Amino acid sequence: MPKAAPNATVAITAHVLLFGSKSKTMLMATAVTTGLMVVYQAFRGRKTLRGAVLLSLVGSGTFAVAFATANIALLARWLNKDITLTGRVPLWENLIPIALQKPFLGHGYGATFNGFFSPVHEVWIQNRWNPSHAHNALLQIWLEIGIFGVLLYMTVYLRSIRNATRIVAIVPGPVGLWPLTFLTTVLMMSITETGVGSENLGWMMFMVAVLTSSLHLQHRTLLGLSNDVQSAVGARAAPE
Repeated sequence: MPKAAPNATVAITAHVLLFGSKSKTMLMATAVTTGLMVVYQAFRGRKTLRGAVLLSLVGSGTFAVAFATANIALLARWLNKDITLTGRVPLWENLIPIALQKPFLGHGYGATFNGFFSPVHEVWIQNRWNPSHAHNALLQIWLEIGIFGVLLYMTVYLRSIRNATRIVAIVPGPVGLWPLTFLTTVLMMSITETGVGSENLGWMMFMVAVLTSSLHLQHRTLLGLSNDVQSAVGARAAPE
């Protein structure tokens, strides 16, 4: 019981900060991620874990886009936002031509939103709320380091999802769930925000999730242990 008290305090503090921030985007991302954690936990001992993770990520993203498209006005009222997602839709429309000016290598890291003499100066004139970033992770990467940067990021992210799924099957308890849970949150936050790119802490946590999963699997390989999901699930299900 004494050990549970600090955990409860941390959980309560996190919820107070979450609701106090009044960020409905983060609130929705947290709700979706929490629901997917239940799915990950339910399937972590089954050989269909990889399929469950893939369907959960693709399904939740597709459902969110479909629901938002079919019920955009209702969703906007519920989130207390306008139908353009607080100006994000026209912002994206204005930024795509700028990205197409230098589609392969981009305008340079940190150079796009860098004052009224930067490539987005006309966008700031058209969008009076002065956006400080693209409010979409892939669009932000495309603007700064081009299509090659987008491909590199997607490669790293997808490999990390694969590694994190293996960690779920191999490492028991909440520690095994953390990398996949965090990467799921990154996906949710990348649709209308810049994901981990807007905050140094978020980027650091992203690198921790990526590196810990990869290094843990490499260490197991050096020890001669299998990193296969089905093998890990079979070993866990085997009678003692």
